[in-house]
Amino acid sequence: MGKCVWTDPVHGEYRCALEALPGKTLCILHDAEEKDLGEFKRRLYAQIDCVGPEDERNPQFDFRGYVFPEGIRVGGARGEKDVALPKAMGGDVNLMYTKIQGDVSFEDAGIGGSAYFTDSKIAGDTNLRGAEIEGHTSFWRAEIGKDVNFQFAKIGRDAYFMEAQVEGNATCGGSRVLGGANFWGAKIGGDANLSGAKIGGDVSFWDAETGGSANFRG
Repeated sequence: MGKCVWTDPVHGEYRCALEALPGKTLCILHDAEEKDLGEFKRRLYAQIDCVGPEDERNPQFDFRGYVFPEGIRVGGARGEKDVALPKAMGGDVNLMYTKIQGDVSFEDAGIGGSAYFTDSKIAGDTNLRGAEIEGHTSFWRAEIGKDVNFQFAKIGRDAYFMEAQVEGNATCGGSRVLGGANFWGAKIGGDANLSGAKIGGDVSFWDAETGGSANFRG
């Protein structure tokens, strides 16, 4: 077996450190076919817990290109079906190019850097209600199969939703964004609610579409 061949299509300096599955070119974390959930979690939690040689695991919260057979949440027991991440994570959390076959819940999470969901595909809901993110938050070109919720979230820099596709509602009421918020070209199937939001920089909805109402009250 050789190393997994997955590389970041934009940031070419990243390459997966894991061994490829037998007879394949990708590792269990990047392979898109049906996989052993127990082994998937074992390898993923070894990465999160920084277990094993550093050159044989990827950076702690860098999940670029992974294919999650279940959802992701913060907090709770690891024995449940969803992948459980720590409630507090220092530095960036990178979920660019991921495919997640369930919900994503970062409710009340604390992230010491930026949260990247660029080009991700999330089958279910995406919940960042009450999360505190010190850096940027990016859902650029993300595809979300249900609702996205940013109620009362605090984002220390910019929020990017350019060209994102949300099948359901986008709820950002009461959120605090110290930088700008860019929804350029976004497509929201339901309602867009920014009531009571406070945004420190520019806001753009240029060429955005919503299938329901848009609420900017307050």
